[in-house]
Amino acid sequence: MGEGIITTDKNNKIIAANKLAGEILGMSKRDLIKKDIALVYPKEKRDSVRKLIRQLKSGESLIKEIRIPIGAKKIRANFASIQRARDKFLGTVLLLQDITEKEYLYEKTKQAANKFSTLYEVSKVLSSTIELDELLGFIINCTVDTMGADTGSIMLIDKKSNKMKIAASKGLSKKIVEETCLKPGEGIAGWVFEKDEPLLLENIEDDSRFKGHETRKELGSSLSQFL
Repeated sequence: MGEGIITTDKNNKIIAANKLAGEILGMSKRDLIKKDIALVYPKEKRDSVRKLIRQLKSGESLIKEIRIPIGAKKIRANFASIQRARDKFLGTVLLLQDITEKEYLYEKTKQAANKFSTLYEVSKVLSSTIELDELLGFIINCTVDTMGADTGSIMLIDKKSNKMKIAASKGLSKKIVEETCLKPGEGIAGWVFEKDEPLLLENIEDDSRFKGHETRKELGSSLSQFL
């Protein structure tokens, strides 16, 4: 995909624009002409655009870049000042690029790299001599960081009492860690243990399987896996 091109006068009014600029901004080329350049952007970004243009007018900078979301799109805009001799400001030239797909691919690549890095770190630890507590702590830290979660825990079953207790955690209070004790079938972790299958909950409060069960109020969603 090419670049959208917009030219403004010294008063920030658009005087020329190509067809692609209109397509990127979701406006017709005709609607862009004579419009204040800041007004083609979302309200929350207009002050940033105006500040950027003031910097160009003052000569503080000759080229500026800004990234702005417009609807589902992510737009990269490069502003350059048009000047005559003796630093007389005449207007700006704006180059627009829809980088939505590039940003998506970048995020996916970064996520994949993070996962491979985590697997590598786990494999190093598993191949070394390490205490169980240290190993479980390392695994839960890696898992929470990779998933981008707020909290996480690993529970082990006590064969004598047949109850599950937290053996390692991240982001949980000491009180929760010490007091949590579940029977198979009780709560989210108990359900997963009893069913021997993973569980992803988008909204715990609305899930009929856990009506009447005590769950932490701060939990909005949950992922639980039996190992």
